[in-house]
Amino acid sequence: MGLDAILETIRQAGQTSVREIETRAYDEADRILEEGKTEAEAIQQAARKAASRAVTADRARIIHLAKLEAMRIVGQAEQTIIEQALEQAKAQLATLRDATEYPQLLRDLVEEALQILQGSLRKNEAIHLYADLRDRTLLDHILSDISQDIRVFYELEVWGGIRATSDDQRVVVDLSLIHI
Repeated sequence: MGLDAILETIRQAGQTSVREIETRAYDEADRILEEGKTEAEAIQQAARKAASRAVTADRARIIHLAKLEAMRIVGQAEQTIIEQALEQAKAQLATLRDATEYPQLLRDLVEEALQILQGSLRKNEAIHLYADLRDRTLLDHILSDISQDIRVFYELEVWGGIRATSDDQRVVVDLSLIHI
């Protein structure tokens, strides 16, 4: 074998080695690229999940705040309605004595209170009746028809009605409309 043949054999062996090295390098590059793609996809998925969790948490927080605000608004509206209703009720109750039905109402309340107390009184026990001084004339007229031992005290400041108690104050029948 001549020098040229030896050189050719070496050159061919070198080219074969180069091709093998290139093939291994390409294979290794493909493997690294695949690993990189897989790792990139995993990182991308993790980033999506993290972003999704953050968005979900933000969404839940926003919904919660919106519900709280709605509850506050409804609560304020309910409070306003209640206050208006109370003011209207107070205005109507403040004029109760002026109503033509009030004398009969007061008579009915006195009779009801006395009837309720009857079962709780001891023999010959006096009844204490508490009323507003503004009802004195009307109450004197009502009590003139009743033949029981009733002691009247004008100590209440109410829109109307009466409070009746046993002599020892253990039984109380409150049929008064107290000022609020």
